[in-house]
Amino acid sequence: METFLEFPVVTHATITDVLNAHGIRAWRRLEEPMSMSAYLRRDLTDGQRSDVEQYAPKPQVVILQQPKHPDPYVGFRMVFKHFAVTCTVLPHNEYGLLVLVVAEWKHGMEQIGLTLPAGVAHHGESPAALALREYTEETGLELNEVIPLSREDGIVISGRNNTQRYFPYLGIHKEPITRGHAKLDATEKLIAILIPLDEWLKMIFESSPKSWTIECSSVSTTFLALPKLRERGYTIPTPL
Repeated sequence: METFLEFPVVTHATITDVLNAHGIRAWRRLEEPMSMSAYLRRDLTDGQRSDVEQYAPKPQVVILQQPKHPDPYVGFRMVFKHFAVTCTVLPHNEYGLLVLVVAEWKHGMEQIGLTLPAGVAHHGESPAALALREYTEETGLELNEVIPLSREDGIVISGRNNTQRYFPYLGIHKEPITRGHAKLDATEKLIAILIPLDEWLKMIFESSPKSWTIECSSVSTTFLALPKLRERGYTIPTPL
């Protein structure tokens, strides 16, 4: 298996085998999905109830006065923490530019998700500080800076039914580039891999069903980063 900075280098043809070799594969469903109320009626342990409090989506009701309408509007939405996504590239003599991607099983869509390094904010943490911290925690690499790829208040995920925004960045590595130890949470079962940029772009446009998928925030962050990479003198391949 080819590596660079101790990260596996994968292509469209090899990614499934590489992920399987590192234990990134489908999880077996033990029960059919259930409602939150049904789950809470179970005899849960203190740890399970703590997980609900920490990780479960928080529903919220908002009551608004509509313009030129006598009745108030009652809306329902989910409250999620904001998150940051960081696109980086590593120059390589053979492959050109390598994109650093994280792979892990995603229980929400029950597929392996391929994402750019990302994470949610700690209390009071700025989006830029979040991006710097999460990138190093997931990859072991340090960034010199992150360049914002959106307006200051980020990008809305779904304005109708949730409050979440994400903040896309282009990350610039500290020189010389050296890899330290990743600092993953106990719940994180992931691997960081390198994919040639031209292969990454082809995978984004891949239409046939696969055992993995690419999250939309990583797709948009990639394309927002391309003009900035051109400005820095990199040659960017045509997606298709």
